[in-house]
Amino acid sequence: MLGDALVLELTAAALVFARVGGCIMVLPAFGEAFVSPRIRLALALAVTLVLVPVVGVELARPLDDAMLLLALLQELLIGTALGLAARFALAAMNLAGTVIALQSALSAAAFFDPHEGTQSAITSNFLTTAGLTLLLVVDGHHYLLAGLAHSFAVTPQLTAYPAADFADLLIRASTDLFVAAVRIAAPVILVTTVINLTFGFFSRLVPGIQVFFIAMPLQVLAAIGALLVGFAAGGRVFLEGVQASIAPFAG
Repeated sequence: MLGDALVLELTAAALVFARVGGCIMVLPAFGEAFVSPRIRLALALAVTLVLVPVVGVELARPLDDAMLLLALLQELLIGTALGLAARFALAAMNLAGTVIALQSALSAAAFFDPHEGTQSAITSNFLTTAGLTLLLVVDGHHYLLAGLAHSFAVTPQLTAYPAADFADLLIRASTDLFVAAVRIAAPVILVTTVINLTFGFFSRLVPGIQVFFIAMPLQVLAAIGALLVGFAAGGRVFLEGVQASIAPFAG
């Protein structure tokens, strides 16, 4: 009897851990490439210990191997989908930085991006780091964890997997990613477009003018200035994206 009760408790904890672990492995601020997998695992275990007494499912009898495997896979997919929805909001900052780099001739200034583990433009590094810092400053990570905890009420364990709902969530989040990136980069796009049109006009009036050597420094300075001036609005767009991605679960 005691052994069966222990098996039921461990099974309930494993189901919670599968969703929590899948989410934290990709969640912004927690699932970054520079965060050690051991730290992410320890954090997932800590969150699981807190949530099990509150959201752990009460099992009448142990699950057979096939049902347990399917249940764990379902919880893992739900947690990963939730984390990816929030990750897309952060990816908008990275994409906006790439657009800004292309518009301001800074695309050649590529550095190692610790968030993605690859080379990316310096503006992408700046915006991604600034976005994560802003998220932590406004306690956005608490909101993300609260959304994860509330997801157990929205999508209870051992119920039919709402594949259509999660597919719609991820499609909408990936679509909003591009819209948010353009909105964040809009000041730079506007300023650099005006500069390009202006110097294109001057090159027609004075064919001998060295447009490239004159326009590039001005373009870079104007782009950096527009980025700094419009960063407050861009940060708000980013936070709205994070909130929208977690809203279906945060209640």
